Amino acid sequence: MTSLSTRSRNRGHPPGRRHACARGGVNTSPMATTLLLNIGQFSRMTHLSVKALRHYHDVGVLEPAAIDPHSGYRSYEAGQVSSAQVIRRLRDLGMPLDSIRAVLTAPDLAARNREIAAHLERMERQLEQTQAAVSGLRALLGAPAPRTEIQFRTIAAVTALAVAQVVTVDDLGDWGSAGVR
Repeated sequence: MTSLSTRSRNRGHPPGRRHACARGGVNTSPMATTLLLNIGQFSRMTHLSVKALRHYHDVGVLEPAAIDPHSGYRSYEAGQVSSAQVIRRLRDLGMPLDSIRAVLTAPDLAARNREIAAHLERMERQLEQTQAAVSGLRALLGAPAPRTEIQFRTIAAVTALAVAQVVTVDDLGDWGSAGVR
């Protein structure tokens, strides 16, 4: 009788393809032509978590080379390691997955570089905002904020005229000028 792991590890893979077996080993049959790694092996090689690899597959950023139709196990080719490393590096730099997908699928070097430059600009804007926030916090620590002097006074009753109307922000300037005239 054949064990379940032996039977299931050969399902869904084209004949002649080398693939990772369920226990993490590698099929070394003489007909094998391409090395496939199971998701755990690929995770360890690329330092991407299994959860992240599943997510990247779900959103179309990094597709597995093969998926077992019965078990759903994902397998990756060794040649996909470089793409996974690029993904990891770009994620470390805070690049959104849509932009990473655009980088990986760019039709040419110029398109890839435009996407990377756009992210660089976003990072620079974020850095400027962070620097402004840090400066504001330092100012709070450095000296107390000047207090505005509040004066209480009493004035005699006066006759006043009020004008009220609902206006849009765009019309506010013209409305105010007309009201003063």
